[in-house]
Amino acid sequence: MKHVNTRYLRKLASATLASIGLLSSAQAGTGGDTKSAKDLSSQSILDAHCGLGQSFENWWNGDSFTGNWFGLNNPDNHSGVRLFASYEADMASNVVGGKKSTGFGYSDNFYFGAKFDLETLVNWKGATLTIAGIDRNGTSLTSERIGNFYPVQQDYGVQRLLFYSINLEQKLFDDQLSVKVGRFPMTDDFATSPLYGLYQNNGIDGNPKSFFTTTAFSSYPGSVWGGRVIYKPAGTDFYIKAGLFQTSDRIYDTNAQGMDWGIRGRDGISAITELGWTPTFNEKPGHFWFGSYYSSMEFTRFQDGQLSANTGGFYWHADQQVYRPIPGQDQGLSLFTNFVYQPKESVQLIPYQFACGAVYKGLIPSRPADMTVFGFTYGKFSNDYTASVSQKSGAEKVLELGYQIALNKFTAIQPNVQGIINPYGTDNHDVLVLGCRVLVTF
Repeated sequence: MKHVNTRYLRKLASATLASIGLLSSAQAGTGGDTKSAKDLSSQSILDAHCGLGQSFENWWNGDSFTGNWFGLNNPDNHSGVRLFASYEADMASNVVGGKKSTGFGYSDNFYFGAKFDLETLVNWKGATLTIAGIDRNGTSLTSERIGNFYPVQQDYGVQRLLFYSINLEQKLFDDQLSVKVGRFPMTDDFATSPLYGLYQNNGIDGNPKSFFTTTAFSSYPGSVWGGRVIYKPAGTDFYIKAGLFQTSDRIYDTNAQGMDWGIRGRDGISAITELGWTPTFNEKPGHFWFGSYYSSMEFTRFQDGQLSANTGGFYWHADQQVYRPIPGQDQGLSLFTNFVYQPKESVQLIPYQFACGAVYKGLIPSRPADMTVFGFTYGKFSNDYTASVSQKSGAEKVLELGYQIALNKFTAIQPNVQGIINPYGTDNHDVLVLGCRVLVTF
């Protein structure tokens, strides 16, 4: 953890120096007035920190930490460029159980980039270019202390600065058809839901974790060459997605830092389709989809170490808001479930995964933006894998309960508790983890 602490001490020192500079500027701006620092109200100091001509109150109640990105993201700014960034820190401690004594893990993910509206910039109607990067730091409690399959900190993996994505999206026929090409993973557009992002454990967060025991299903923070289309006919609640993506065993190469853009002879191709339905029942939205994928790439078999091509799987998801206390508002209870089946047990570590959960927005009436989340994940280990390591067939189960406290529109803190049952499908002692997420939108 020393390198993480040093990094953030430097950031804290820079912020402190900036604060001193702002305070000095505030005093100098009095035209020689010798007022002491104690005469400056706390509000004026806070306003100085906010800058950009806005008060602390306006900043705190705004949509993002940076306000409008120095005017660049103002709705009335027609520059054609919009910046975005977000930060997440995951902290966790195994207070009971684990392969080692109680420890602490900290990891973070800083996601940043820019969108270029090509219609505004070069009169290319319906086209958008997106460029994004990632910076990850920290340690993994799962790897160092627990020894389970589903990471208790979802933002751990490839911990360094990475070039993440560059892609061009073209919308056609009044936005009924969307075509995207470039470097990005399958998980950006397939088998994902905003509900998944409310969890710290990687069994649910982002996408079902069982997809990623091979590189056939490319995932954040890696990227590959690919393309996808989404067609949603006007006046309907249905859509269809389809995509073709490069399959590469170099997708998570930390040394390349996201800059290995080559296509090599050993690489394969993954094809994916997804059919979805997005109905609304009495103002309560729902999302249902079924998908399948196939990869031509060769992966190593567990039992004999030989290469075997042609793997894939099927997945489905369903979520539905089932209770809404106030018509016209989005507070209420939503339930969801998902399932993944990948039949080739000779190369797939988790051929079966099931997850379900409940999300209540505004459970406490005076806290309408807070989220209460509960989730359960079940992952069955491959019989071929367990036989290869002389382990009896088993499954890892994860329970997570969390409460996301919305401090404002762009900052949230989410304490949570996780229970890991049968870590890595073994009879090792179950584990109790206390965690906390910090989320900031810039």
